[in-house]
Amino acid sequence: MNRSIAYRAWDVRRHHLLPVGGLRFLGDELEQVQAPIRPESDKFAWYSAADFELMEATGVVDGSREMIYEGDIARLGKEGLWTVVYDRGQFVLQSPDETIQRSLALYTDDPALVVIGNVFEDANLLATKKS
Repeated sequence: MNRSIAYRAWDVRRHHLLPVGGLRFLGDELEQVQAPIRPESDKFAWYSAADFELMEATGVVDGSREMIYEGDIARLGKEGLWTVVYDRGQFVLQSPDETIQRSLALYTDDPALVVIGNVFEDANLLATKKS
């Protein structure tokens, strides 16, 4: 199976989610990320990788046919909210309290799985109520 590897990035300084145009490495170390000069721009420039949190595309689409990325927050029908994380060689859905994980591959083409946000812009969705 061939799949293209795609990323998006959270700009930690400007607080924007951006598409990634390219990555530059020095040996094994990520040095630079190519991203838009402004969120709405088609012009890209190279920036220090330290300014970004990368999120890899999982290769799985949600019930709305949108690509699911690492760091997304998804609703799984009546089972509540889950965070997409990469753990032990696979993408998984992780419960908000981080005690339960389910392989994301089990939910390929599941219309009940819908991305509703991401951990950078919508972390408040994962806040648990305390009694």
